Amino acid sequence: MFTMFTTTAMQLDFDSWLSSFDWSRPSWDMLVVAFIIFGGLVYGMSLGRARLALTTVAIYMSMAIVSAAPFVDKMFAAKVNFVGYAFDIKIVAFLGLLLVVIFFFARGALFRSFLGGDSAGGFIQSLLLSFIHSGLVVSIVMNYLPTEALANFSPQIRNLFYGEWQLFYWLCAPVAVMLIFSVKKKT
Repeated sequence: MFTMFTTTAMQLDFDSWLSSFDWSRPSWDMLVVAFIIFGGLVYGMSLGRARLALTTVAIYMSMAIVSAAPFVDKMFAAKVNFVGYAFDIKIVAFLGLLLVVIFFFARGALFRSFLGGDSAGGFIQSLLLSFIHSGLVVSIVMNYLPTEALANFSPQIRNLFYGEWQLFYWLCAPVAVMLIFSVKKKT
């Protein structure tokens, strides 16, 4: 995967994609990039490693519950109309449930047990996890979007966040980062 970012063709494609942004008319791509940057900087600096680990659990739980809930597709077959597109109710259910789970975790014993150790954590790990969390949330939301709404995103954004393999990589990334830093810490 890392060799993909070092190739000249990929670099030229990324440069042309980056220069194609029209800052006077924000696009969905710009919204995604801004969310990743904001999520990585503000979110990562405001939370410590323990809270980010807890947020990882909340993201996984919310996605699992929304994906497995049979009533989400059946009872809420009507679509939510937003900015001219019919968005699947799964997006609203996922984001709402994520906020609820994070709120209850923050008030519960599980949160206090995570904070029993080093709550500040490493700055690099916290920053990396916050960027990955932002990317994971974008990937989950994009995979819940109807295919006609995906046409609003550039091929670069779709290739990075949309698809079964992309979602799989984004789901594995927080676990990999936590494992790498936990092994590094023990040595």
